[in-house]
Amino acid sequence: MSKLFVTRRERFDGADIAHIIYATCGKLDWNRILDRAGEHWEILLWALLFFRYVYPRNSDYVPASCGAILWAAYRKQFLIPTQS
Repeated sequence: MSKLFVTRRERFDGADIAHIIYATCGKLDWNRILDRAGEHWEILLWALLFFRYVYPRNSDYVPASCGAILWAAYRKQFLIPTQS
């Protein structure tokens, strides 16, 4: 989980995350990953988008339900205007 937060100029662990997803064919505990990401769900979404960019033919390694949860959070946070 800590690799999600390593995105500095001199060190980038996003590639490691993509390779882990690829190497495991996505056979990960996605519910646990979503739970652990918690309030940092945007970083997880970013990592999964990066995976899709690097391995477009293997985007099915990430369950659609996982993407749906993250995109729903995105829509709620950024696309639906808050009522004042």
